[in-house]
Amino acid sequence: MYQKAWAASGSLWPCSGTNYLRGPAVALAKMAELREEFEQALRGAYGEQASLLRSRVRGADNPDDLWYLRTEVFEQVSCAISQGEAHVRLRELDVMFGPVRGRGRTAP
Repeated sequence: MYQKAWAASGSLWPCSGTNYLRGPAVALAKMAELREEFEQALRGAYGEQASLLRSRVRGADNPDDLWYLRTEVFEQVSCAISQGEAHVRLRELDVMFGPVRGRGRTAP
């Protein structure tokens, strides 16, 4: 029976008690999806600092690396577009990390 690795609008990281596909291929796909979301969050932000941040996003090896780049994404979007838009995009990124981190707490 086929089971989705993650919900289209939900977290990329499984919640307890849920059957998910596992393995290196799924982890790589999840990481690629998370990187893509971060790059999308940076749309409209240009300049040297935004380019450097995009490079750091592309080079991230794990979700923790990206988690700590959220503040920089917020700053870039806030300067390029507006603080309100930066808040919206940050909330969208937070959802990708699931309920534990998405509420501003670090994972155990």
